[in-house]
Amino acid sequence: MPSSMTLIQTINGTGSSGVFDFTSIPNTYAELMFLVSCRDTDVAAQGGGFLIGINGSTANMLTAYYFNNNNNGAMNAGGSTTTDFDMTVNANGNAAGTYGSAIVRIPNYATTGNAKCMWQDNMQSVYASGTNTAYHFGKSHYWDQNAAINRVTFTSAVNMDAQSRISLYGISGL
Repeated sequence: MPSSMTLIQTINGTGSSGVFDFTSIPNTYAELMFLVSCRDTDVAAQGGGFLIGINGSTANMLTAYYFNNNNNGAMNAGGSTTTDFDMTVNANGNAAGTYGSAIVRIPNYATTGNAKCMWQDNMQSVYASGTNTAYHFGKSHYWDQNAAINRVTFTSAVNMDAQSRISLYGISGL
């Protein structure tokens, strides 16, 4: 357990933007943790999502391993060399009041001289037209850069509703 978690910043959705940009992240913690609760405004879709950029870029990001599961018991897993770091959220076409949620953790984010590993745990509940499906995604990611992380940007192609929010915490004393 961490000895302390400090809320650094919360960004709320506006309904007219799909960007959550955490700038000027202090280098005083052992680890960063993002808590995500989001829903996009796309009526037709059944779940949108974010690309996540580091220090102003989505370059040099690799998904190293993933697993996902839905409520029919099917499990998918594997490695990947995709050049993005993404997550899914619920869409306006899903049941009212349902939000995709995720935890993204980045240990040793402030170090220099080595690349950064990070992981996410992501849940999405899709309930529409009398069907109910829940998805669980776990991914480990790799940012192939040696710089300290001072900015993390979540960018969606569609807008996030006004009740969406992403909070950034600094974790000390691991």
